[in-house]
Amino acid sequence: MAYKEWDDVFPSILSLVSRGGFHVASVSAMVAASSVSKMTLYKYFGSRDALFAALLEWHSARWREWFFSEVEERAKRPAHQLEAFFEVLEAWLVSGDFSGCVFSHALADFPEPAHPVRQAAAQHKEAVRQYLRSLAKKSGAAKPGQLAQRLELLMEGAVALASDANRAQVAKQVALLAHLAIQDALPSGAFLRTAADTVPPRPKTRRRTKRAGKA
Repeated sequence: MAYKEWDDVFPSILSLVSRGGFHVASVSAMVAASSVSKMTLYKYFGSRDALFAALLEWHSARWREWFFSEVEERAKRPAHQLEAFFEVLEAWLVSGDFSGCVFSHALADFPEPAHPVRQAAAQHKEAVRQYLRSLAKKSGAAKPGQLAQRLELLMEGAVALASDANRAQVAKQVALLAHLAIQDALPSGAFLRTAADTVPPRPKTRRRTKRAGKA
């Protein structure tokens, strides 16, 4: 579901969850943060857990739209997009919007495999995994699944290790490791650039995040 009508409500609930975690985000706290009545929340979602699952589905769609479009604006060829993926990751980690990964928090807070919140978080992770696998396959990697798994591990590690003190350092080290992994997995010549591969520089405008930073 798109939950488009909740675009003005979910950001405040997302901020609440990102700051304190799922288990401390009571319905009363969400009502106070969003200015939506408890009756309205229960009418639309039925339960607190169903609301959390909907929140993650909504946020995943917005975050992926922003992140993947940024990758594809930076490079045209799949091999270059794999590296651009980590350029966008670095930009996100060092931005003021970054406050950890709410999907990873959901996986930790809801360990039961069948729990709807865990399933929503797992679906997001799978979508990112499949995006990396698609780029790896299009790039000519002999084992696209293996390359995607390695790159996913690097991404997850960067997000987990990033802190206010070392975000930039972590991002740069992970980008270097990703480059080595990509270079090792792709056929020779995959990184050769032509004039057609050059993406014209974008005008200097405020970075579009669509409030997507709290992934």
